[in-house]
Amino acid sequence: MTASCAYADHGAPRAWARPRCALALARRRNAELRWVEEVVAERERLLQELENEEVENGEDIDTWFAEGPLEEALAANPWT
Repeated sequence: MTASCAYADHGAPRAWARPRCALALARRRNAELRWVEEVVAERERLLQELENEEVENGEDIDTWFAEGPLEEALAANPWT
């Protein structure tokens, strides 16, 4: 019996403990896989929502790179 099995410390006979441990580990693995799949699906939904917002809002990307007051101040005196 392995120490990681939930049934290892219950004093169950070896013949009963192994299938229970294997079943418990299989259930845990399946639950972890379902969780990972759900996390990936949720991230995909969030990315799709963000992309839809960008398309719907029609934000002007050129404004991201426009020079503002900070750039102008640095251009006037770059050493401060």
